[in-house]
Amino acid sequence: MKIGNMDEDGAEKINKKFNSNMVIRILRKHGFKWFLDRKPELESEEFVSICDLCNTLLEDKNKFYEEFEESIEEEKQNICRAYIKERELAISSQTSNASSPQI
Repeated sequence: MKIGNMDEDGAEKINKKFNSNMVIRILRKHGFKWFLDRKPELESEEFVSICDLCNTLLEDKNKFYEEFEESIEEEKQNICRAYIKERELAISSQTSNASSPQI
């Protein structure tokens, strides 16, 4: 997986791409187990390192996105719902604090 080239893109652009990449978000939140749970045939394979696993998953990028597109989209929706719920709770908390009488 390539996020960018430091010489061509610069740190700010690479950081933005890194933080907006759903595959990266899933890896940071759930680790590789998330992918293994959706592709059980990989569990029987032995990997030398996490890099070996990643290379196996991303060996054919088109196939990877075909296999995981639906699950990635579902996780994206879950993240969005959680964010909205969090914001609603924060707003609700601010509203109730503002309407509480001051002693």
